[in-house]
Amino acid sequence: MLIRKGDKFLCTEDVNNVFGFPLFEKNKEYKVLCVNNEKIKIYITLNHILYSNEYIEHDLEWISKRFKKIS
Repeated sequence: MLIRKGDKFLCTEDVNNVFGFPLFEKNKEYKVLCVNNEKIKIYITLNHILYSNEYIEHDLEWISKRFKKIS
C-alpha cells in the first residue's frame, strides 16, 4: 500500500492512549501528516486528538489493522 502525506484514513475502531483517553474515534477521518520510511519499518503519523504538543507515529502494520485508506 502506497501512503503519502495528505492521504486520508477512516478509523475502524476506537483507539485510546495509555491513560484511557481517546486518540482516534471510530468512523472519523484522519489525515497523514508524515511518512517516515527511513527505518526498517514504515512509520506513519496521523493527525489525532492531542493531549500534549506531539503527534505519535505508528508503524504501517498498526495503521493497517485500525484504519481504511479512503484517498
